[in-house]
Amino acid sequence: METGKKRTRIVVSVLVMCGLMVFSLLAIAGNLEPSAPPGPTMKTLDEVEPRIPLSPRPQYEIGTDPNNLLIITKPGSYYLTGNIIGEPNKNCIRIEANNVTLDLMGYSIMGVPGSKSGIVICEILPIEEVPFTSTIRNGSICMMGTNGLEALVYIPHFNPAGSGGKDGPTKTEGIARLNLWLEELSVYDNGGHGVSYQNIEEFPHFGGNLQLRGVSVYNNGGHGVYVEDRQDVMVKLDGVELTGNGGSGMYIIAMMTNVDAYSTTTGHNGGNGMYLKAQGRSSVHLKDMSFVDNDVNGLGIVGESHDLLEDVTFTHNGGHGMIILGMMTNVDAYGTTSGYNGGSGIVISGRGNLDKCSAVGNGGVGIQVGQGSTITGGRVNNNEFHGIQVSANCRLVGNTCEGNGKGAIGIQEPAGIYATGNGNRIEGNHVVGNKVGIDVDGTDNLIIKNSAMGNSTNNYDVTAGNGVGPIIGTSDVDSSDSPHANYDF
Repeated sequence: METGKKRTRIVVSVLVMCGLMVFSLLAIAGNLEPSAPPGPTMKTLDEVEPRIPLSPRPQYEIGTDPNNLLIITKPGSYYLTGNIIGEPNKNCIRIEANNVTLDLMGYSIMGVPGSKSGIVICEILPIEEVPFTSTIRNGSICMMGTNGLEALVYIPHFNPAGSGGKDGPTKTEGIARLNLWLEELSVYDNGGHGVSYQNIEEFPHFGGNLQLRGVSVYNNGGHGVYVEDRQDVMVKLDGVELTGNGGSGMYIIAMMTNVDAYSTTTGHNGGNGMYLKAQGRSSVHLKDMSFVDNDVNGLGIVGESHDLLEDVTFTHNGGHGMIILGMMTNVDAYGTTSGYNGGSGIVISGRGNLDKCSAVGNGGVGIQVGQGSTITGGRVNNNEFHGIQVSANCRLVGNTCEGNGKGAIGIQEPAGIYATGNGNRIEGNHVVGNKVGIDVDGTDNLIIKNSAMGNSTNNYDVTAGNGVGPIIGTSDVDSSDSPHANYDF
């Protein structure tokens, strides 16, 4: 009997403990009844694609008029949902808003006979101190009657009505800046320029910015890229192709210009590969670029500039491979090659610092530089006129000049190295098989440690009044005690 009672007590205790545990769990969990029916869990279409589809939808500030198929008048991110086909006497898309991004989504903006420009970005706004920025990416603009893409800044600088007194509104000074970013675009077969960027406001303004990345601009009737800015403009090219355009691959005219171009090709254009004219000072940095088979010059720069060229190639251009004109110009070039151009290979009217550069088979002078230049470790071969031509106070060290001047007839006999002025140092160069080896017309030049062989007229033609190391033959090498001897063999 006692054992039965104990068993009963144990069962009751276990039941009590289980009840306490259930009560505790319910207290922690709270009310398990839902307070309201469950809401929708799917995202809305605007949440999935918050950008604005580019179609005539007035609620998105997209309109049209007799001159434009579509007009964007509100900032935002827009995208195409299909190709846009132009109409005669109309632009396809006009952008009049700041901070607009347009993604073509791989589609094309295509012209028809008589159509105008593909995209027109026009800043006609009150004076602002903030930049006017547009980004266009990922598609193609082609076969338009005028320009593929046209960006224009013009701000009507007028005071409010009546503020000008009896003579009406008066102009005021203002500030403007146009930033245009182009990415992963093809712009081709347009009747005018591929890309036209103009900041023509006549009053003082901040300079503009134009950046092209992964863009191909080809077979357009005008220039591939045309840039005009009455103040300063910054241009950056990265992985760009400018080919087969009727004008120059890129044509820039501005007060001051800064250009950075990397991994870019400009070739087969009807003008220059790239032409720059700055009324003030410009700065150009080119790296891993090629200028090939342009009808005029590969690269032309006019005005005062500070330029850096790294591993740049100029070949088969109709004029000079590269010509930079400006007495205050400074050019640093490393590993640059200029070959088989119709004119000279490299022409720098100012000061050049050229290291391990080559000029081969050009129709004029291989390398021609101005006062105070340095040329070291160059290879200058088979050019029609002089191999290297310098003026005054230059330093030429360790260059090889071979076979230059063979095609020059009826003019001054060309030389492997030709110095026209005074104060040059010509040291340790090797001149072989030229008309003249080393020709020095000025005075107070230093000519030492050079070697000359097989030059058809003279190995050395040096006027009096220069410092010339002893000129000895190879048989006299062991007997010469001068560390500055020039060799003649």
